[in-house]
Amino acid sequence: MIERTGMMKILYISHSPSLKTGFGMVSRHICQGFHARGAEIVCLGSGQTEEGFDPSPFPFKIRPVPREDYTGWTLFPSMLRDEKPDLIFLNFELMACAEWINIILRETRRVPILLYYSIEGFPIYKPWHVPIKLADAAVTYTRFGSEKTKVAVGREVPHLYHGVDRQTFFPLPEEQREAIKEKLGWSGRFVVTFVGVNRLSKQQPKLIEAISLLRQQGMEDIYCYLHCHPFEKHRYGGWNLAEIANVRGVADRIIFRDGSAADFLARQKSKEKIAEPPPSASLMERYNATDLYLHPSKVEGFGLPLIEAMACGIPLAHTDDGSVMNEICGEVGHRIPVADHDYATFGAKYFILSAEKIAETILYFRRALVKKESLRYWREAGPERAKAFDWDRTSDGFMEIARKLLQGK
Repeated sequence: MIERTGMMKILYISHSPSLKTGFGMVSRHICQGFHARGAEIVCLGSGQTEEGFDPSPFPFKIRPVPREDYTGWTLFPSMLRDEKPDLIFLNFELMACAEWINIILRETRRVPILLYYSIEGFPIYKPWHVPIKLADAAVTYTRFGSEKTKVAVGREVPHLYHGVDRQTFFPLPEEQREAIKEKLGWSGRFVVTFVGVNRLSKQQPKLIEAISLLRQQGMEDIYCYLHCHPFEKHRYGGWNLAEIANVRGVADRIIFRDGSAADFLARQKSKEKIAEPPPSASLMERYNATDLYLHPSKVEGFGLPLIEAMACGIPLAHTDDGSVMNEICGEVGHRIPVADHDYATFGAKYFILSAEKIAETILYFRRALVKKESLRYWREAGPERAKAFDWDRTSDGFMEIARKLLQGK
């Protein structure tokens, strides 16, 4: 049982809640949920170094990691000794969970481990069964994850969905949407948006190629906003997206947060800063200024932008993966037929879209959304579907599991 005066102390290990990555945002909501329910939280926040870190917005402790140790592995032994947690909460994809479990069990076998993990594709790589088997309690992101864990590992594991922050992501009135489009320079354009890290699994080049195909057909009003970095030196197997746009003849049609692909390439060449930065807008505003949210990923562990776009009432299309994306979007998501399959190095099946099918989907929505009744469906159905994803419900679920785990300790 807990020795402190009724307060549960949790050592939370994942991306730092201070980061704006997908894992970072999930970390923030989970830690805030535990804190609001009376737990003491100490975060070992991977990816967050001392440089530029401001702890003041957070009601719990975040330990930044040294620049040379992005993961935080070197800090774990001292944190375990100094903080004396009642519970270790581990939240990563299974590959990272497998590495962390080894580190944790080398240091302690007495602190219970609550594992929250994603499955990106099936089958699950056999060495990655280990953290699921060894964790004192395990929870996965989706019903698909629960079902496939039962098949592969033989363990009954519940799922708890991520939530969507409906105070941050919500539909705006049409006049406000139009005002944002005008501010961003998107008026008179049909803007397709995708929010996702510049990495191999996200298939941004297929989306760029689709915009190129549509331009060749005379569709000069179709633009694409990619909410990612244009180039990160091929980190995560990503691309120089601006250069791909240039090669495909659409560098002026592919937009990033700091301007078009053409602007990015010009700055790279001149090595100068932006003379006149483009108008700023929050991600919620950019969603609301979007005509179609199109999610072309090969695979997803969850897909947080899907529920953010739904919460904003945006027409939505995604890869027909037969699993996670279909589960999250339900009938609200328009499913793009898969053209081919690919495989991860460890054997999981991934889903490839063709540029032609993406272009067909964009053209379909461009025509359909002219009708107000069609647009009204998405404005109403998306926010209604997003209600199924609630951070309070997720936090209640985790708190119940944590209490039961510690009672059994």
